[in-house]
Amino acid sequence: MIEALGLDSLFAEMIFAIGLAIIIGNAYAFYQHRRGVRPDDVDEDARFNTGRVVFLSIVGVLMATWGGISIFG
Repeated sequence: MIEALGLDSLFAEMIFAIGLAIIIGNAYAFYQHRRGVRPDDVDEDARFNTGRVVFLSIVGVLMATWGGISIFG
C-alpha cells in the first residue's frame, strides 16, 4: 500500500522542497536587506539579524542535500 501511493519517497521530496524554500527565502531576505528595502509592517527599532539568516541557510542546505540524496541517490 505504501509503495502504491509513493509515500516512501514523499517524505524525501517534502524535505527537499522545504530545504529549497528556506534557502530561497533567506537569500531573498538577505538580498532585500543589501538593497536597503524594509518591509512596511516592520517596527523602526527592528534590526536585520544576519546570524539567523546564515544559520537558517545552513539548515536549508542540509535539508535540501539530505532530501536530494534520498531522491536522486
